[in-house]
Amino acid sequence: MLRHRFLILLILTSLISCDVTNHDSSIKSIDYKIHTVFEGDNSQTVTPIAFSPNGNQILISVTEPNGSVYPAIIKIDGSGFRSLTTGPDGLVRKPISFSPDGLKVLYTLGKDIFIVDIQNLNSVKVFDAIDDNDLVVGDNEPISFSPDGKSILFNTFKGYGLGWRINMVDVDGSNIRQLTDFSTNAVGFSPDGKKILFFHSAEGEVDVWTMDSTGDNQKNLTADNDPEKVDSHQIPVTFIANGQRILYSDTSSEDAIVTMNRDGSDTTVVSSNIPDVATSATPDGKIIAFYLAAMEGVCPYCSVAEVGLIRSDGTDRTILPRNDKIYTQIVDFSPNGRFTLLGSRSSNGKNSKIIMAEIIE
Repeated sequence: MLRHRFLILLILTSLISCDVTNHDSSIKSIDYKIHTVFEGDNSQTVTPIAFSPNGNQILISVTEPNGSVYPAIIKIDGSGFRSLTTGPDGLVRKPISFSPDGLKVLYTLGKDIFIVDIQNLNSVKVFDAIDDNDLVVGDNEPISFSPDGKSILFNTFKGYGLGWRINMVDVDGSNIRQLTDFSTNAVGFSPDGKKILFFHSAEGEVDVWTMDSTGDNQKNLTADNDPEKVDSHQIPVTFIANGQRILYSDTSSEDAIVTMNRDGSDTTVVSSNIPDVATSATPDGKIIAFYLAAMEGVCPYCSVAEVGLIRSDGTDRTILPRNDKIYTQIVDFSPNGRFTLLGSRSSNGKNSKIIMAEIIE
């Protein structure tokens, strides 16, 4: 009898001491652990941008009290913080992404595009938009390097009434080419670099499009979605499943998170829980990150209520509990799909952190 009581006590003790972050055990969900990678001081705001291609580093944006914004990198264990730029106070240098080899970082300063070498911190201006006659880089920032690292994909604003255009430029600043001649916004390349994912809005509707990296073969993949419904928005998020499928968010119908083949066939509803809004996915496409919009039906992209994970088959929908923290969007997955990258700020807004959620399979 005493031995039985000891075993029961041991089991109860082990259950209490487990780091269980998921919710009701009767509801299956994705297991995870939260790791704090980096914490800004009370005067700084730190925002996660992306994992490096090898997954060992994180690109972050740091905002100082004097208004300066600059890119920095840290190791995933939180060590090795390095600012990648220096200069006068008050400059806004917006970090965008790593190069495919992980040796350079793309960022903008005003209307110009720069590439900085993370070893010697040498910055090179790739695209000079100071001349008013040149293309203008606006809020829809440069998207990314091409997968081969030879070009940069970015959006430019042509003026009110004309909207945005998609452009590419070689990394040495040459061979600028405009790929679209109607109002469009690029999202990114397919992993093989052959396709570009973008969206086009017309007459109150937004659709998912693809085209070749040359700008040819532009195709609307969601033209038949909600044909009778005005203000139907199918917002592309990314290529998933090694580029074979596309993840997008439907912000106006009964389907919140959707995937389809890269040719627009085989549409699969992942979540019908409005207002789930997809933000990223593991490279294999099996786990999708999303957030709950705080302003459903009004402005689903204006604010974040909660963030979560869901499997691509629609199961194991998991909300990451906030406690006293306010999580921003999950912005990236590590190349091996094991970690998600997100930021948080305290409820009083006085400090912020770089957070990783480790997926436990």
